[in-house]
Amino acid sequence: MKKFVFITISILMLTFVSCSNGSDEDFYDDMADNEMIYIINIDNAADTTAIVVITEDGKDSAMTFEVDSYGVERIELGEGKYHVTATTVTDSLFLDDSFEISGGYSYNLNLTKA
Repeated sequence: MKKFVFITISILMLTFVSCSNGSDEDFYDDMADNEMIYIINIDNAADTTAIVVITEDGKDSAMTFEVDSYGVERIELGEGKYHVTATTVTDSLFLDDSFEISGGYSYNLNLTKA
């Protein structure tokens, strides 16, 4: 009985060890392919609620956020070039600008440029 248990455990261990690739190089290559995520604080210093639309250059989809007056909305974006527009709830445009994210960890996007 002891031999059977020993043989079974040995076969299972051999199977698990052989399934592992044992190389850290693939792990670091996969990490290099992953996109960095940055924290963006959308800062609305205006006395009215802002509807913020952010579009990444070269992409069709847009992200829309509603930021309360004197409020901050925290979002996450990847590296790249973006276009932002901000309007009041009465459709009055007060920001139409572009910005780029690269090399930092967090950014402050001040809608009123104050």
